[in-house]
Amino acid sequence: MVMERVTMAMALAAALWGAAVAAPRPKQAGVVDWTSCYKSEKGERGAKAGLKAMEDRLKEIGVKAERVSPDIFLPENKAKRDQFQRIVVPSGAEWFSRAIHEGMNDYVRSGGLLVTNVAMILEDSDGDYVIGDKDAKTTEYPAKSFVGVHGQQSARMRRLKALAECPLTRGMKEGVWVEMTEPMAGRNVRNQSAEVVILSDREMKGRKASEQPFVTFKHQQNGACIYLVGQVGELRDPVARQVFRNVFSGETLEWLGLQE
Repeated sequence: MVMERVTMAMALAAALWGAAVAAPRPKQAGVVDWTSCYKSEKGERGAKAGLKAMEDRLKEIGVKAERVSPDIFLPENKAKRDQFQRIVVPSGAEWFSRAIHEGMNDYVRSGGLLVTNVAMILEDSDGDYVIGDKDAKTTEYPAKSFVGVHGQQSARMRRLKALAECPLTRGMKEGVWVEMTEPMAGRNVRNQSAEVVILSDREMKGRKASEQPFVTFKHQQNGACIYLVGQVGELRDPVARQVFRNVFSGETLEWLGLQE
């Protein structure tokens, strides 16, 4: 069933891509610099580390990226936003306002490829760009719209399995578990409406080991959102690095980044 759904999604993507008229998106990737807008005593260090790791890994695989403000998703910045083929949200960038989440949804629907390394579960409820205990709350909006996956609490992952052959699983053998040389951290997630193309195991303190999504995508109109659950660090494991390369490959962009 999973393979059939992914195959159907691939066929739909190919058909839409052939019918679409490509708009000029001259920039390969924008990486969201969360701390350029947001202030948080607890979150700034992790956000800066996640940004640096993402930029370093993109540089290593030859993807030209520039830093962008979270405000790039606001309506007044739509023209600048739509210059980017991909916009990446690195780990540590945990809180956004509803207006920014809605802008992410619009970016996807307008033909962009949003790549997130966070679950988008946290919301800056008063939109003041200062994250404290009173104004930070959880939100279901991204999970019910552009991400399609709910993630809460932390989990550790040691094994990966490709569920179907597609651009996101190049270099992996379908249906075979592969041990990573070092574990990856990420959210404890459950799928709601996305397509799951790679599974991982899931280890959580006090719970029995199980399985969960590791890479998902969700189409909306002319674009898509990819959720890479494992947080990007140095990616010394060859399989994890291959998955990362797949996420940002030209083949994946043509498959999922359908542009008007």
